[in-house]
Amino acid sequence: MSRALPTELKAARVLLFLTSALAFFLFYVLIVADADQPTLYLGFFAYIGQGTAALALGLLLPHGGSRVLYALWAYTAVILAWSLLTLIRGDLNGLTQALLPGIVLALSLRPAARTHLRTPTT
Repeated sequence: MSRALPTELKAARVLLFLTSALAFFLFYVLIVADADQPTLYLGFFAYIGQGTAALALGLLLPHGGSRVLYALWAYTAVILAWSLLTLIRGDLNGLTQALLPGIVLALSLRPAARTHLRTPTT
């Protein structure tokens, strides 16, 4: 019998899927814009890697477990650190880069979300 996801995790799951779709779309834009080879390689690792991680976390979120919880926190920490480095460089785009992962982190830190994620489903 599966447990119902708390509202916070439902919202976090939607935002993870949105993040994944945006990452895949941005890589598509790089391809269509006929970017040079180094930019495509960097975009592949940055966008496809981030999109794949967000998609995997979104799919694993209903199953719970401490590994999913810690992976979600690590994912958001890496993206937030990347955004912070962008801000330190003087680029204000770091604020928008930090928005979705920051909201996902805040939602996953709620007590109901932590309780759900700490107990795995079978």
